[in-house]
This record gives sequence, C-alpha cells and structure tokens, in this order.
Amino acid sequence: MPNYHRLYPNGARKILNMFIGRNCDKAARRLACWISIQKCEKDGNNRLRVCHSACQAYNLACGASLDCSDQTLFSDSGLCTGSGDMESWF
Repeated sequence: MPNYHRLYPNGARKILNMFIGRNCDKAARRLACWISIQKCEKDGNNRLRVCHSACQAYNLACGASLDCSDQTLFSDSGLCTGSGDMESWF
C-alpha cells in the first residue's frame, strides 16, 4: 500500500472516493511527496518547508484537519516546496 494512503483521514478512503476521491487522492499524493522530498535553498544549506497552501488544499480535498500552522513542516512564505493549486474535479 502506498505511503500516501496514510494521509486519508480516519482511513475513510472508500467513502471519500465516492465524493471527493479524485481530488483527495491527488492532494494526498502530492503532499506525501512534498513532505518526503523537499526542495533546498539555492545554497543547499536549508530545506524549504512545504507550502502552507498545499496543506490547506489537502485539508479541503480530503475533509482532513492537518495542522497547517506547524512551522516545522509548513511555510507561508514565498519560498516553499510545492503548492496548493488544484484543479476542480467537477
């Protein structure tokens, strides 16, 4: 089972898949990837945290409540890994 399946809230993959599964699946995959493989600053000394918007997009798409204010993982500055841009599923 892929690691991103752990991001489905309360293991609700089957129920969510009927309604918002495509967006949730995509948001979970993207967030898991960005958390696992973060970009580095140009000088290579520091990692760029995951974009706050990616966390918010995941929460919205999956009906989750991940703490997007966790500054050890998420950043609301312009320099971050990934983005929360998601196309509409309908």
